[in-house]
Amino acid sequence: MTMRSEKSLARRRKAARSRTLLVLAGIVLFSGLFMQVTMLARISSQSKRASSLEGEIEELSASAENLELTINRYHNLDSIAARARQLGMEQPDETQIRVVNVARSDREDTSTQTAGNTGAESIQN
Repeated sequence: MTMRSEKSLARRRKAARSRTLLVLAGIVLFSGLFMQVTMLARISSQSKRASSLEGEIEELSASAENLELTINRYHNLDSIAARARQLGMEQPDETQIRVVNVARSDREDTSTQTAGNTGAESIQN
């Protein structure tokens, strides 16, 4: 081989290596950009979801506060007593009050046993 052909061959190899490195650098750059765009899209989606959940939390908190206020309004014993008087109810005297002790039963048929009692003050287990 001549010196000229060796130089030409070396230049071609160098050019081929340069093209290979350039293509490899392009692939790495494209992959990096694709990953960044994908990550930004995922972050944007998560941000929208978080914002939506925050709005839902605020809405549910307001609803819970309204329900609590409603419960407190109806739980006022004075208003319950006033409403009972409007309905014609009276405070029972001591002769009308009876205390019944009920033994706890783990059986589920207790309710059917008590349903058969006709005004009895005790519950049989």
